[in-house]
Amino acid sequence: MEKKKIIVIILALGILLLGGVLIGKGKKKEQGAVSLTPTPTVNLFANVEEPEVEITLNKTRSEGALVIANIDDRFSGIEYEVVYQSKTPQGEYIERGIYSGEALEIPQSRKVKVDLFFGTKSCTTGKCRVRVERVEIDKPLIVTVRLVDKEGNTWEKEKTFTFTLQGNRYVGQEQS
Repeated sequence: MEKKKIIVIILALGILLLGGVLIGKGKKKEQGAVSLTPTPTVNLFANVEEPEVEITLNKTRSEGALVIANIDDRFSGIEYEVVYQSKTPQGEYIERGIYSGEALEIPQSRKVKVDLFFGTKSCTTGKCRVRVERVEIDKPLIVTVRLVDKEGNTWEKEKTFTFTLQGNRYVGQEQS
């Protein structure tokens, strides 16, 4: 009987000890007041002259050209994104995009022209599969231009375009 009392006492002490550890872990230590000092931001490109952005589409609206001109001399690279809407075969609108992938080197002329294809091209084992899309001109098209300096700092501008037919092509008009 004496051994049973000792085992019960040891178990009771173990449970109390374990309960005290668990309760102690649940308490949070109070911290003193934390002072946050805002880090001042520096606008490296406050005086950047905004480049000219032009976009045109061919009459079928499956190809186009993006021209970015008068690029500030402080920049050595350029990235772009073109986001447009197209219709699926079921007639639903879907958002698509074209991205430069990496920064393109800016030539001395300070003008970049990129030919655009709206759709997908996949070439393997000597055969190519092409799926052509048409830009929906009644929906806005968004061009984002990122200019990159030698240190990797970027300046970014987004522009929205709508289109009108002029001759045999559609010309983008920037929306404000």
